Amino acid sequence: MPAMRNSPTFKSFEDKMGNLKVSIGEQSMDLWWGWGEVLFFLLFVCL
Repeated sequence: MPAMRNSPTFKSFEDKMGNLKVSIGEQSMDLWWGWGEVLFFLLFVCL
């Protein structure tokens, strides 16, 4: 089984999973900033 970890297929799978985690992280960060802007805008309007 350890030989499988060194195979190109497994490596590309690991890369895809890593890239997926990065893109999910970026999307959640964008979502967080989006909500931050909305909350800031609402706070600004209320004042």
